[in-house]
Amino acid sequence: MAALLALLLLLPPGSVFAQVSLGPGQGVNFSQVDFTYPSAPTPDSRYGMVAVDFNQVAAAAGASQGYLNVSTNLGWVVQNLPVDLSSGLSGLSTYFDLGSAGNVSSLLANATFTAAPQVNFAVAPTTNFQVGAVGYNAQGVLGAPVAGPPLPPVPPGAVAFNASGLISATYQRGHPPLEEDVNQCGPGSVARSLTYLKNNYGIPVPQPNNPGTGTANTPNSLVAELDMTFNRAAGQLFGYNQLINGKLNYIGNNKLTPYLTLKHHNTDPARSGIAAGNFTSTGGVISTDQSAQNPINWLLGEVRSGEDVELVFDNRHVVEVIAGGTILGVPWIAIQNDANQGAAGGTGFLDGGIQFTYLYDKDGDGIPNVANLPEFNRNNINFMTSESAAAPEMGSGTLTAVGGALALIGALVRRRRRGSETARGCIQRGKWI
Repeated sequence: MAALLALLLLLPPGSVFAQVSLGPGQGVNFSQVDFTYPSAPTPDSRYGMVAVDFNQVAAAAGASQGYLNVSTNLGWVVQNLPVDLSSGLSGLSTYFDLGSAGNVSSLLANATFTAAPQVNFAVAPTTNFQVGAVGYNAQGVLGAPVAGPPLPPVPPGAVAFNASGLISATYQRGHPPLEEDVNQCGPGSVARSLTYLKNNYGIPVPQPNNPGTGTANTPNSLVAELDMTFNRAAGQLFGYNQLINGKLNYIGNNKLTPYLTLKHHNTDPARSGIAAGNFTSTGGVISTDQSAQNPINWLLGEVRSGEDVELVFDNRHVVEVIAGGTILGVPWIAIQNDANQGAAGGTGFLDGGIQFTYLYDKDGDGIPNVANLPEFNRNNINFMTSESAAAPEMGSGTLTAVGGALALIGALVRRRRRGSETARGCIQRGKWI
């Protein structure tokens, strides 16, 4: 069974870190995003995607951990994307601004691997990379069916880093992929979540993580069973109430309640329509409301404790959170989804299934955003649910905001101690300076 390794490193100020420029065939793959929503197709969009193969980058750079930074003629378009062979991930991808729409077949860029994250990055683009194509069709929440072209991507250099800010990471192992039906992101995310808990904690989830839909009553399919408790027919959108009520009713129907701790964070009640307070499903299963906590602190604490989180963003799409931390004080997460629902693919890092994004309130409305994912409706984090094995939480710590950059510093940091902890399903590492 996978083990969690907490590694705390204090590195001396002024340390010299290697930088390696990467070229084609060395693990950095560029694509242009074709949005394939039936009601609002946007081929050859302004969104680009970079997919980073950890093994290829590490082989080319001669190092197993570091960060990828990319500059184009627009500026610093990919900022400190983490590369870590020990994470259990094959790679990560993130979206960026190509600068213009229309067919893009090549891109002049500088892709640099650095052993330490950068506060500034202004390296001239000098290498010509081929640009492929990747499809994106990811929605499901009833509040915002896609009806128009996407909003512009996050601009280059949007994230401001703090040179003395916290660097930390938690990667949860054992999250399986799943091909989803159109608009099946809610049941799909819950299916992957429960399978993660089954894989790492032995939670007796009866159905396997196979594709399917409730309408067809697909046998041996966890997501099909969830479709039925969501009351979602194949291809249908669903609401926030269906998301939490359907998940809790599945857990109750399959007698999993004694094994699980269930919580939610109602980040944006105006969008979710979920009333404040504990939520009781129609089957009598209760989720504890933890919305009084700072949403980013709550989210990163859940990830670090090995708890599984489903997150609704953009009032449109549900994803599963599989990693999180801070880079020079700026919070980040990695998410898993089917980025091209209803079609083959979209579940791996090369085609948008494993994504990296920073978290901050980029539109100033008091609600954190997923900054680097495709945006149609402001990218607010609207609602989060979590479930974990019913046992004392490990390593949740205390996270507090520092300064204006949302720097997060844990209790271990304040004591500046070295140490290690063990738990299941995750690997953690961090550096405090």
